[in-house]
Amino acid sequence: MITGIKKATCGLVVPLSLFLTACGDGHRSSSSMEMTRTTDHSLVGEPIGANVGIEEQPSVSESRYDISLDVIRERVRDGSAVIIDARTPEDFQHGHVRGAINVPTAQKESRIAQLKRDYPTDQFIIIYCGSSQCHAGDSVYDYALSQGFTNLRVFKQGWKTLSAEKDLQ
Repeated sequence: MITGIKKATCGLVVPLSLFLTACGDGHRSSSSMEMTRTTDHSLVGEPIGANVGIEEQPSVSESRYDISLDVIRERVRDGSAVIIDARTPEDFQHGHVRGAINVPTAQKESRIAQLKRDYPTDQFIIIYCGSSQCHAGDSVYDYALSQGFTNLRVFKQGWKTLSAEKDLQ
């Protein structure tokens, strides 16, 4: 009887130790596996970093960038969107869109938590960073999405384009 318990225990310890090894230092090995629940509720193993079912994690799509300068102008004018500047506090101090909230990537957890207390998760949010070469806006977008916000857009051209629009400052 004790032998049966040891076998059952060993069967559980090995996969758990593999899981802990993959997560221990915060880096994931490309050979690690992640379990994903499919639409029929069965579990399948996928390499970590592979696309996960929509139920588990929304996929990145072009709709995140589906925002025009005219829509930004309208939303700033009528105050119907939260505008997030994902640049550094120093860059934000040198200029930003009128009414924007500074959410630098290094502070995204605390700033998004505050937004979650102040606004409903379906609030329309427009995020921008420095330019199309900057990825801070995408980082803030991904984090806000993971925290339940559902109505987000990234203005990919960023401050480089917005700074020329004097009516937005």
